[in-house]
Amino acid sequence: MSRAPSPVVRKIRCAIYTRKSSEEGLEMEFNSLDAQREACEAYVASQGGLAPASAAKLDEMADEIEKTGSIKVRRAAAAPVVGARLVRDWQGEMHEVAVLSVGYEYRGRVFKSLSAIARTITGTRWNGPAFFGLRSGGGAS
Repeated sequence: MSRAPSPVVRKIRCAIYTRKSSEEGLEMEFNSLDAQREACEAYVASQGGLAPASAAKLDEMADEIEKTGSIKVRRAAAAPVVGARLVRDWQGEMHEVAVLSVGYEYRGRVFKSLSAIARTITGTRWNGPAFFGLRSGGGAS
């Protein structure tokens, strides 16, 4: 009788940054870093594990952290998905923008950029993605 092969277990190093900005819920057990790590590991396992490219990137990042003590993470620009709706309250009025494949629709007009819409709404120059909360420096109030 042959035995089934043992599953290959690969240890992956990963750093998770957490921050709690209020006192609410601090007494809960889940606030420990160990509990959060276990929850993250369970989630990754429930999704079929990490893709090889993701595992390789995590290893590369962990090596950099071990060498330098920190890592620079570059965020990709947040691009809204076609079909999404962006909503912004400006001076008590709700403004809704539809994301199209060719630009953005606001009040029946198609615009090439969110900045043009933000300028139409406010009368001043704005970084459109920041105005609609897609980047820091603006966003919904």
